[in-house]
Amino acid sequence: MEIQFQKSVFPCLKTVCRQYLSQEQTQEVRVPEGMPDIGTVLTAWGQMIIRGKDWHASSAGVTGGVMVWVLYLPEDGSAVQQLETWLPFQQTWDFPETTREGNLQVIPMLRSVDARTLSARKMMVRASVGILGQATVPEELELYTPEQLPEDIQVLKKTYPLRLPVEMGEKAFHLEENLSVPNTNVPIEKLLRYWINPSLSEMKVVADKLVMRGIAGLGALYRGTDGQLHTWEHDLPFSQYSQLNRDYAPQAQADICFAVTSLELEPSEDNTLNLKVGLSGQYTLYDTATVEIAEDAYSLTRQLTPQWSKVDIPAILDSRADTVTAQQNLQTDMLRVLDVCFYPENPGMHHQGDTVHATLSGTFQVLGYSPDGELQTATVRWESPHTISADDNVELEMSVLPIGRPTGAAGPGEVALSAPIQLQTNTVFAQSMEYLTNLETGEAAELDPGRPSLILRCAGNDSLWEIAKSAGSTVADIQKANNLQSEPEQTQMLLIPVR
Repeated sequence: MEIQFQKSVFPCLKTVCRQYLSQEQTQEVRVPEGMPDIGTVLTAWGQMIIRGKDWHASSAGVTGGVMVWVLYLPEDGSAVQQLETWLPFQQTWDFPETTREGNLQVIPMLRSVDARTLSARKMMVRASVGILGQATVPEELELYTPEQLPEDIQVLKKTYPLRLPVEMGEKAFHLEENLSVPNTNVPIEKLLRYWINPSLSEMKVVADKLVMRGIAGLGALYRGTDGQLHTWEHDLPFSQYSQLNRDYAPQAQADICFAVTSLELEPSEDNTLNLKVGLSGQYTLYDTATVEIAEDAYSLTRQLTPQWSKVDIPAILDSRADTVTAQQNLQTDMLRVLDVCFYPENPGMHHQGDTVHATLSGTFQVLGYSPDGELQTATVRWESPHTISADDNVELEMSVLPIGRPTGAAGPGEVALSAPIQLQTNTVFAQSMEYLTNLETGEAAELDPGRPSLILRCAGNDSLWEIAKSAGSTVADIQKANNLQSEPEQTQMLLIPVR
């Protein structure tokens, strides 16, 4: 006789690729007519822009570029000059071919930007970029549990509350502002570079909508009418919502990361700045599902032939976001710090026993004035170990997002640098789960008339299920006979009723 199994279906997302890829882009840039010859290249900055994504049967890709600003001192000793250029990039992630349309989520990271002189009228600009890409496709997780069991069949059922990724998408939006620079600031003569850093401050799932609120931190470095360099910063709050595919319970959560899709900042004659910025809030939504599976079965009176199957469950066991502060002292005689950049890198990880060892790293880039009033630049690396407890049957997904604004405080002989970053860590169930998919019962077996009706044994390392199965008893009978509410101690002697 075949025991009937009931099917349960759980919609979720399957990750077909999660990989960090890096590349370098270079470009020769000529000094435009009317600008002085290059004397010394001081420094370069960049802002990564994501232009678009594409999806194919066995790959997904992203295109974009780096807005680059280069600062140089002219050969004739005149005022500091700036060059702008665009370094395009494209990146592709390959995965097993699928017929289902999926989604690609990317976390772009600018690792470094630099420039060097090739001649008095030409320089080489280089940008190192890294992108963490995760491609997912929708799937239905099918599990089976037996129903209407005969009294002689015992089944080990276990229930797991799982946090499953169920929906991935993005919300594209634009911010346009006319910003007034305070009168306390020196008026702007020329913008030298600018940047935008979006960060999340609040997230909420309301039925079929994902609400996201955050801050777009804008900054600008400019030459003032006094001939000196100055910085100006401004926070732009935003509130957006994205329409979801269905209603969700309030406990649903989302991981959200932002990408900059366009950026323009134009100064006006009245010391105002016209800002146009495009942002994309990329999200992965997680919902909780209670999964019941049958892991084992036996019969007290007849032969039982079970069949097992394995299933990969993309469950998130734990998710956390930690704020980590990168701190480093730069040995320099810099008297006043003008500008600090921090370029974080993707964490390096290795598993050792029940611990994952990660290395957080990045590079500080500093621009400031020396004691004699000359512009000078410097870079310094930062590394910090980070450990997390994790069993062998889990994997850790780690990503780093810059938040807030890097700072630098000049002191005697050094500059104290600081940059806040967010470390997002997901603990993912990494093993296949084995469960029963079919039970075939045979004829009733003849019981040994000489068998005992009661057995006395030490619990040892076996579970109650294992003891009951080997002795021809049931877990309920053993619990009742020994007044147990949970698993026994290893040294406990048990009375085992035999049916």
